[in-house]
Amino acid sequence: MLDFWGSWCAPCIKGLPQLKSLASRNHENINLISIAFEKEENLPKLESLIRENNLDWYHVREVWEFNNPLNLTKLYHVQVYPTFILIDKSGKIVFRGEGDDGLKMLESRLQNIFGNIKNDL
Repeated sequence: MLDFWGSWCAPCIKGLPQLKSLASRNHENINLISIAFEKEENLPKLESLIRENNLDWYHVREVWEFNNPLNLTKLYHVQVYPTFILIDKSGKIVFRGEGDDGLKMLESRLQNIFGNIKNDL
């Protein structure tokens, strides 16, 4: 699962507790990678958010370059933050959710895929 976010994104930060809960409940079924689209000067804030919220999954910092065709944000056509993309083992995108409601929709999709997962979102 890919989580596109940024330390500058208020909805992303607001949703961190729900994302952490979802990641914890699904750690046996998904590998979560958070991809932060960040300016260099925001790195201390980004690192602080990861540490303070104990976000214990993979994190990648994507350089703040809008016109770089190799950026993951370009490759996955991310225009709204946060954006959640669930990719199956064959590489097929099976879910894409954006904005504030993206986590709730993702929770529902994970329940459809994996069955009884406690829903506390």
